[in-house]
Amino acid sequence: MEWTGLNVFQRVTRHWDTIHPYNAAQVMKLAGRADRQSLLSLWRETLTQLKMTSVQRWGSVYRWEEGISQPEFIDVPPDTTLQQLMSEELDRTFDETLNMPFRAFVIEEENSYYAGIVYHHWVADSYSIRLLLREWFFRIHDPSQARRRPFQTPATGYWNLFGPDKVQWRLDESVINLFRWHSQFRRARRIEAKAFQDFTSNFSLYRAPNGLIQRVAKAAKRRKVTVNDVFLAAMAQVCDELLPAQRIATRPDIALGTVVDLRGRARCELRETFGLFLGFTSVVCREKELGDWDRLLDHVHHQNDRQRKNHAAEASMVRMFAALVTAKLMPPKRLLEFYRKRFAMAAGISNVNLNADWPGRFHPHPLLDYVRVSPAGPWMPLVFTPTTLGDGLNIGITSRRSVLDPQRVGALAAEFVDRLQRFAENAEMVEGSQ
Repeated sequence: MEWTGLNVFQRVTRHWDTIHPYNAAQVMKLAGRADRQSLLSLWRETLTQLKMTSVQRWGSVYRWEEGISQPEFIDVPPDTTLQQLMSEELDRTFDETLNMPFRAFVIEEENSYYAGIVYHHWVADSYSIRLLLREWFFRIHDPSQARRRPFQTPATGYWNLFGPDKVQWRLDESVINLFRWHSQFRRARRIEAKAFQDFTSNFSLYRAPNGLIQRVAKAAKRRKVTVNDVFLAAMAQVCDELLPAQRIATRPDIALGTVVDLRGRARCELRETFGLFLGFTSVVCREKELGDWDRLLDHVHHQNDRQRKNHAAEASMVRMFAALVTAKLMPPKRLLEFYRKRFAMAAGISNVNLNADWPGRFHPHPLLDYVRVSPAGPWMPLVFTPTTLGDGLNIGITSRRSVLDPQRVGALAAEFVDRLQRFAENAEMVEGSQ
């Protein structure tokens, strides 16, 4: 494969790796008994046929190669749960001398098993990892559908894919918005300094009642907001109540971030391109609205709607570039304090509906479930990773142990689901009365 230049998001995540491992994971839950040796062989076959057994990096460029590195298969101790393994793997550094940015694993259950990969996030976004898991899945269940040629690799960077002349946003306006964004965050609550410095992660997985996500989607459509708007409003309220952030008169608000998949916004075709194409947006929830669900939801929707129209996710490359420059100018400890004070995010979200993607075609059998695991990173102590498949909604929560103990994370997840249920129930009551 040709050498590919690191895009701005990859450069930022590479720098985050110098502070703490920036890893993520995705996991398939499959019906049947696991044949570990066969699964290992098929994983090797997947990487070999796709020519992805090694990633060679030279300065600011990289490329995929074959036949150099051996795939790493995690030896999972008996009785280890998925949540335990993910918590450990989020904190485990990738040995870059091995040139292998994936660690595959299998966890056996009575009549099913988990098969997944932990990945070094700089090489790929969530969509790309689903492409890779799709190929492993096909080799397990239907080899006739398996891809036998390498994926495409990015031919160019963010500027040529999502720049102002491609997606109709203005550079001067985005630079001005960068300063506005910074000003808004001056009113956002922040985590106490000592807790913020500890990156040890905890991953927890919760499942909402079956059918709730469809009810929420219906209620959101009736309310003329998005499902992600609803998630963010619910996150804001539970963070207001349960996140131990410093709440002072000059910092009463809560800031939340959303990771956005950009590949569908490019003018060229990226559906079979393996890489990282992510942007982000943010909302600031004001203290005066946090106790009023309807006002809060309207405020969140208004911010997100404006950002969609202004292509804020694509223009976030300006913020990423600023973050990269800042990171290179400061030592890690000072940089973390800068993040804590100047970009005080309470939580973030990476939200995906898989019903229109390949997992939706094979659910509920043999693909029983699908789990995604996001890193918290150096900006925020808490990340929600909702994943919809069929009528089910998995809610992965990655948190810093120094900020949230497991009991509080459980309470936070329960409150989050409760707010989704109340939103759906209230909408149904209104509909029933008309």
